[in-house]
Amino acid sequence: LLMIMTHFVGCFFYFVSTFNSIEEETWPYAKGLFENATTASDRYIASVYWATSTMTTVGYGDVAAISGQERVYSIVSMIIGSSVFAFLVGSVSRLVASLDETASIYRTKMAFIREYMRHQNLPPHMQQRIKNFYSNCWKKMKSFPYSEDSILEDLSPSLRREVVLYLNKEMVENVPLFKNQPK
Repeated sequence: LLMIMTHFVGCFFYFVSTFNSIEEETWPYAKGLFENATTASDRYIASVYWATSTMTTVGYGDVAAISGQERVYSIVSMIIGSSVFAFLVGSVSRLVASLDETASIYRTKMAFIREYMRHQNLPPHMQQRIKNFYSNCWKKMKSFPYSEDSILEDLSPSLRREVVLYLNKEMVENVPLFKNQPK
């Protein structure tokens, strides 16, 4: 898209210079591009060079508008070029920000899970299994649930049962019916 736009902006810049009735007051004449030794490709390269330096907001100034029509066209080209350039930079920035946002969600969720496991005083081997589970989930789905119920709901049935039994261990041990049962 940028290359096509550069081509058209450059060609039209040269085209605008051909409308001036006095050739000496145009940029191609000032750059010596009307001499017999220059070719159409020389004029094209100079025009595209001007378009590239103008649209990328560098604008070295070695190829400059001289006539009024060239100056007006230059102003319009600068506005359009800087707008396209800003749009492209914004799009790339938005893409990078969305990638960072996804990583931020992952870090937040893992912090919530670590805090939950610490608060529930889960044993280290169980904590590691839960971390591994969520790490694998993240790699596959790039998403996380956020509530305690959804954390437990997402676990495999055997790991969920193990966590729930551990969390309710004291209560189960205090029920007279279960006191003398094997663990």
